[in-house]
Amino acid sequence: MISKVSNFSSPISNLFNRRTSTGDAIRSALTTSQSSYDSATIGNFISVTSAEYAAVLSAVSATKYIMTDADLTSTYSGWSTGFNISYNDTTKTEGAIPTSNYIIGYAFSGGFGAGTVTTYLRTSTTSNGTHTKIGSNLIFTPGSGNKTVYFIRKAPTTSTTQKTYVSFYMAGTGTSLGQVSGKSNYPIYFSNSIDTNTWTSFTGGYPCFQVIATTTKLW
Repeated sequence: MISKVSNFSSPISNLFNRRTSTGDAIRSALTTSQSSYDSATIGNFISVTSAEYAAVLSAVSATKYIMTDADLTSTYSGWSTGFNISYNDTTKTEGAIPTSNYIIGYAFSGGFGAGTVTTYLRTSTTSNGTHTKIGSNLIFTPGSGNKTVYFIRKAPTTSTTQKTYVSFYMAGTGTSLGQVSGKSNYPIYFSNSIDTNTWTSFTGGYPCFQVIATTTKLW
């Protein structure tokens, strides 16, 4: 019957569907963001909900680095934006990702306006060295208000080969970045403008930021 044609599924399309929807614990943990994940380039980040971030964390047995959830969500102002922030663990231990870890997500807190925000994550072998971007710039619209925003990386192919430092960037009109309450003596480096690596040492308010990573590759 001609009507049967509408139900036809070729072997090629079945193979494509299996490759994109099965065997990937990160994707399986997502709900509303699965289509964005499917459309993303491997290694890039997408914006997700807090529930999805938590679900991915659990699905791949990831660990939280840089700061706890309580610190991450403790405040939404204190820093202006448009800086690259690098976490320096010379005197603190929170600032680096151990070897053999896949970086799969990050989060930060701030006050946001109505427009778009640009963010990216970078890594380096030193906290104030040359940082290399993971994937592409992510431009998203968080909506106005004080909130924590979350990002998940699509199926990373490489893990850290040594102790790895992270830095991130966030900028948008009418935005601010949270500064952790009670942590005013934490060392960081910052650099002005997008993609720059000219770092200035600063000991003061710790920007609200978290990275998640796992040693278990389930995608």
